[in-house]
Amino acid sequence: MPPAVPPWEFQQKTAEIADSLSASLGDAETRRRSQPLRILEAMIRGCLLDQRAYRAAAADEKGTNDAWLALGFVFLMTSIGPYLIYFTVPSVSQLISIVLMTGIQVAGMAAGAALISALSPSIAGVKVSFGQVLRPLAYAQSIGVFGFLGMIATVLGIWRIVTSLTAIRAVIGCDPVKAAVLLIIGGIGSILAAMLLSPLVLTTQFF
Repeated sequence: MPPAVPPWEFQQKTAEIADSLSASLGDAETRRRSQPLRILEAMIRGCLLDQRAYRAAAADEKGTNDAWLALGFVFLMTSIGPYLIYFTVPSVSQLISIVLMTGIQVAGMAAGAALISALSPSIAGVKVSFGQVLRPLAYAQSIGVFGFLGMIATVLGIWRIVTSLTAIRAVIGCDPVKAAVLLIIGGIGSILAAMLLSPLVLTTQFF
């Protein structure tokens, strides 16, 4: 990975909050050995713009499964959230739809990460692998866990853009403009992939 860029001043303050919240989960060794706590800590730090966490995730080649689980959980909560709000139990067909839509969203995010990885040399002058992009971006989406709360969904969506932009900047080491260009291209790729997959996957419910 390229050298780290200096974090923004407000990042240092949010990272201190992340340190405090992470410490409440237990000591560092306990968090490292427990997969649920390890993922939860990475999600907390991803929500709070912790540059160290983004770079650590990018460098951790063994942490890809954790990143997939975090990403799947975020999108699952987005899909199942309305049922939680109204205390209803989804039917079997609704559960299938929830699982399929979660898979589509995860696949869309993977497509976006692949696109960012492929274009990073031409746009930012730095080559990063698919995993180096996917892992930090997965944790940057963590605020989406609360996306089912409609009254604050817009605010959370804006914050998710900020965390994603910060993750790309932290990993690639580029200026914010180039990071924004990569994020926009990756976002378009994610949306297109999800649009292409949605009809193909959802038709499986009728067979």
